Amino acid sequence: MSRTFYFIIIIFLAISDDLCYTKVMKKICLLFILLIVLPTSLALGDEFSDKIASEEVKLRSLRSKLQEAVKKTEELKKSEKNILEAVSRIDEELLLTRRLLKELSNKENIISKEIDKTEKIIERLEEQKKIRSEILNRRLRAIYKKGKMHTMEILLTAKNFTDAIKRFEYLTLIAEQDKRVVDELISLKQQLEEKKKFLRTNLDEVKKINVEAEKETEFLQNRRKEKQSLLESIRQQKSQQELVARQLRESARKIQRLISKLEKERRERERQGLGENYFSKVVGNIKWPVKGRIISTFGNKINPKYGTSVKNNGIDIRAKSGTPVHSVAKGKVVYNDRFLGYGNVVLIDHGKGYYSLYAHLRDVNVNVGDMVDKDQVIGTVGDTGSLEGPKLHFEIRKNGKPIDPIPFLKNKR
Repeated sequence: MSRTFYFIIIIFLAISDDLCYTKVMKKICLLFILLIVLPTSLALGDEFSDKIASEEVKLRSLRSKLQEAVKKTEELKKSEKNILEAVSRIDEELLLTRRLLKELSNKENIISKEIDKTEKIIERLEEQKKIRSEILNRRLRAIYKKGKMHTMEILLTAKNFTDAIKRFEYLTLIAEQDKRVVDELISLKQQLEEKKKFLRTNLDEVKKINVEAEKETEFLQNRRKEKQSLLESIRQQKSQQELVARQLRESARKIQRLISKLEKERRERERQGLGENYFSKVVGNIKWPVKGRIISTFGNKINPKYGTSVKNNGIDIRAKSGTPVHSVAKGKVVYNDRFLGYGNVVLIDHGKGYYSLYAHLRDVNVNVGDMVDKDQVIGTVGDTGSLEGPKLHFEIRKNGKPIDPIPFLKNKR
């Protein structure tokens, strides 16, 4: 029989037994819980499992990448020949650890919400079970008082044999339905309690992982400080200074080749009439990409102690880690990746040969292909790839060649 048919039978029997309207409504509520709430709660459980499974996939991937990064860092520690690569590897470990912590936090939030939801469902079910028990207790008392004659009365007062058969079927159905309701409520309560226990176990596990990850982050930060101290000591040695200078010059040549390739592609697009110029609208009136103090200007920089020379193709601005970095003009993101010696880099094409470059970013908020507006936050200040702590390395390029950004920037920061 359909659920609707059972529903009609219960109402009919309730009325025929002279039950009050309130009792009938309680029956209706209970049936709705069984027929509607239970399937819904099971569906929500499936959704929760899917979310947890998705988070686990992300966590496994991050743990694997972090393990590989640690392995490569250990290999590099045996050699001082590639200082920039060693710094880059440590930066990668820190980045992966931050992502791991974020995913662990996401998983913890999912589980916490599910625990709250489960506790509320259990509370409602216990209340409904209490109401149902009271209804059944009243019926048992009525049966006890009237005894078997009550059932016989219902059957013997039937108008005819067919009516008696129907009444007997209805009495059987309601007895079976009452038992089924109680059994299902008890079963559901047990299932939900087990589910809550399972969730709390998972939450405890996530907290343990979080504590472990926090300790690992602290360890990495301490090791990074040790590495910075090592770099500081290397800066006191001429041979190491010369090595770093050579590596920085090589990185600058590589990024020049990258921009030259992008510039060639841009010119081809412009020949097809697809180019736009967003930069000309702000030339001479460009806001600073970040608020801070200039620590290195455009041009060749000579170490006064050892005479080593490195060309700065832009300017370096000292700012607190996490400070928002803004695009200086509207344009299209054409590069977003890690670059040796530059850390996390975002390169924006503003059209007509103008590019702006932002390096050493901690966080990046844009992807390749994104159109960004003037003053839009594209990331935050960091120290990825930096040998001098948190700073923003900022460049402006015209037809692929670096030009001094200072004349383009407003006097007021």
